[in-house]
Amino acid sequence: MAFSAVWDETQPLGTALASTLDNIIRDLKRDLRERLVLEHIWDITDNSGKHKNITLNAPVDAWQIQTGVANSITGNISAGIMKLDQTWNTTANCFGIALNVIPTATGAASMLLLLAVNGVTKFAVDMSGIIVIGGITGTSTPGNVNSSAPFTADNQLIRSDGTARNVKSSGILVSDLGDFTGVRVMTYAFSNSMRQQALSVNSVYTALSDGFVAVIGNAVAGNWVGSFSVLSDGAAIPTTVVARAYMNSGIALYNQVCVPVPLGFRFQVTTEVSQGTPAIGILWYPLGPGGVI
Repeated sequence: MAFSAVWDETQPLGTALASTLDNIIRDLKRDLRERLVLEHIWDITDNSGKHKNITLNAPVDAWQIQTGVANSITGNISAGIMKLDQTWNTTANCFGIALNVIPTATGAASMLLLLAVNGVTKFAVDMSGIIVIGGITGTSTPGNVNSSAPFTADNQLIRSDGTARNVKSSGILVSDLGDFTGVRVMTYAFSNSMRQQALSVNSVYTALSDGFVAVIGNAVAGNWVGSFSVLSDGAAIPTTVVARAYMNSGIALYNQVCVPVPLGFRFQVTTEVSQGTPAIGILWYPLGPGGVI
């Protein structure tokens, strides 16, 4: 913007006539208004001088915006550091906060965003877009949330393996295979990192989280013929048969089932043997923090 006059603090000269003071004062007011109106409300109807926008002529090697002395909030006052309101009514793209960093050179621990309480980081985003929440650091690829950092000993953050629509949660892989006649098809695969072994036939267990019980039977001892059943419900001793498998060493050497068990339900594996000795393996796969008791 072109100003009516160049800012000149050497004027007026001491030899200026007193009769010109009115013009000098009016020129001063005009020069101030022309500069302040760029980012302040300053017109005939409203000359409050409030900011309408802020443009920074960035200093070198210094914070661009900072408080000189931290202010305090006391009593029953509800306030904060910054509060902004804005109405979006446009077909263009809008941005609440837009920050573009050009990292020509920077330290490895530099952050795009850092929020802390008493100097302890609570939320941060590093230069790679990795999010740190409460000290838990994730690793991410664009479009995915990915972290191997555990919340507890037997649970982890939800993460993506980088493949479209596949999500992992501490050993559980859920793959979205798409829609099939209106029904979404999901497949589940488990790693050994979450399974609880050494469960016994005929023992009653209580699920401490939603999960799956997998039972594998093998006809390995003699001419074994029989079946095993999985019973599960909310009773102290479950009686509802939710799955059953048959085996015959002469026809089907082994068989297996995997059934869901809700949190708090009890389950039991029983065998019905007509001949031989069964070999049964029972595995528990929790979907959350918790095994069985």
